[in-house]
Amino acid sequence: MSRGRHIAVFRWLALLSLIPAGCILLYFLRDELRLQRLAEHDTFVRSLVSDHPVLAFAGSYLAYSLATGASIPAAAGMTVAAGWMFGFWPALVLCS
Repeated sequence: MSRGRHIAVFRWLALLSLIPAGCILLYFLRDELRLQRLAEHDTFVRSLVSDHPVLAFAGSYLAYSLATGASIPAAAGMTVAAGWMFGFWPALVLCS
């Protein structure tokens, strides 16, 4: 097989390995993803943002910049999370 074919096979194997890894991750985080637990996290995060708005905004900006700069496919989720934490206009500034 040619070198290009080896790379293509490796990419497919790497992609297919993400499926069981995601299932295992969801299995171990099943208690954290319950609605009551998410509501507790919501209260904590909102109080953190209201107590330290500049620090929360700066930390979110840093995390968003690193994720998008490294081309990690989490930018869409981080954009939604920023909108939830800060509201529409501050999140628009943060994500732009």
